[in-house]
Amino acid sequence: MLKRLQILENLQKLILDNAESLALEAAREGGKPLLDSKVEIARAADSIRVCIETMRTDAGREVPMNLNASSSNKLAMTRREPIGPVVAIDCI
Repeated sequence: MLKRLQILENLQKLILDNAESLALEAAREGGKPLLDSKVEIARAADSIRVCIETMRTDAGREVPMNLNASSSNKLAMTRREPIGPVVAIDCI
């Protein structure tokens, strides 16, 4: 998990360090106003920040047990594990 956090932190830094050029390129590519592209780039960096915070704080939950005889004296919990990257393309 540490490596994933480092990758996300590096990605967020790259986005923030290159926000102006990324916004300009996104505006050119999508034909939308530069101001809108700047908002999208800021939102992308913020989304990465949210992912980082979630990885650090959302460790899973205890599942209620002792509800019937077969679960008596049992302990169950969930553990969140990312399974890979997700890519989304907005085609509006």
